[in-house]
Order: sequence, then C-alpha cells, then structure tokens
Amino acid sequence: MPFHKIVVMGDKQVGKTAMSMMYVYGRMPPDYRPTSEDVYIKLLEQAPLKGKGTIYLHFWDTSGTIFSTDPDDRRTRFRYYNIADVVMLVYDAQNEESQEKVEFLKSEINNLQGKKPTIFIVENRSNSIANYSSLKQSSDSNSSIPPITPDYKLSTLQKNEVDSCIDQMLQACQLGGSSSGNSIKRAPSRTSVHSMSTIKNKVLQK
Repeated sequence: MPFHKIVVMGDKQVGKTAMSMMYVYGRMPPDYRPTSEDVYIKLLEQAPLKGKGTIYLHFWDTSGTIFSTDPDDRRTRFRYYNIADVVMLVYDAQNEESQEKVEFLKSEINNLQGKKPTIFIVENRSNSIANYSSLKQSSDSNSSIPPITPDYKLSTLQKNEVDSCIDQMLQACQLGGSSSGNSIKRAPSRTSVHSMSTIKNKVLQK
C-alpha cells in the first residue's frame, strides 16, 4: 500500500500541530505543548475515478526549534528533507521571525543536491493559536524581509478549511485526489515516533 511522507516544518507556535491534528482527528490539541517529533497517520481511500486506491498519509510534526547552525539541528533538518515527499512550510502571518525561518528552510531545500522534496507553503492567518500562549509575536509594519508567496492562506483552523488546504497540497504535489470526499477505512491514529520504530525504519529506508 503506497504511503506519502509529509513533513510539517516551521517556527514554534505557528499552528503545525493544530493543522495536523485537525486534519487527522477533526479536533484541536487541548492545549499548547512544544513538539519534539510526532507522526500522525491517516488512511485514505481515493475516489475511484482518481485511480489511486488506498494510501497512507504520514504527517511528521516537527519541532520549531531546529533552526540553528548547530550540527545536530542541521542533521535533523536534512534527515527530514531526505525522507519527505513534501515539506509543508508553515508560518504565522503576524510573526516576521516565522516568515524568515520559512525563507531559510525554502532556500536550504532548493540548494539540495539530487532529489528534492516538493515545497508547499502555508500562511496561517488564524487567531486560534494565539490562545495557547502570550508569547505570540506581533507583526512589524516596518518589515525588511520580502513578502512570501504562499501556496495556501489559512484563515481559520476549522476542519473544512484545513481539509481544503491539505486537499490543495495533495493535488498540487500530485499525491492524490480530493481528501474531503474520501472515506476513511479505519480510525486514524496519532503515535509518538518513539513508539513507531518499525514504521520509522521503513520510512528512513525509502
């Protein structure tokens, strides 16, 4: 059964976990907690006319603190680039630093030698994540960085819009058909990577 690896990257507190959980479970995280590394799995049966059959989507939810020049951080980022079919870069429209980090990741991926993952950029305009922490930064009207051109502008973290965002990503990256019209064969599961050694090893070997 084919599976596609979607690595979700970006600064901390930009909505990476909220998006992943809303798509897979249809609900938000109960509260904010920093992510180390988690995998969310969704099993989809594609519409018959799409001819894709049943597929696994593996969402790798990553830490928002791996942007330094430290060798360990760099190895972690390049491990994600290596395993990913798609790298979904997420930034907060009101947070300039998060935009700078997306530009950094985009440049790093574009400079890879050999096979490169597809990049899909999401601008999160939702205010929902602001409830998690008072540390969310405000936008700076004197921003010195050029505007990013996102592939999708997410105005809310409601289920229908998150589904629409992921559906556009699937089609743009040619990974499958409409997700909103698919039937789920079994309940999706969210599992810590630390308890998924078998799946992780298979993924890393791809």
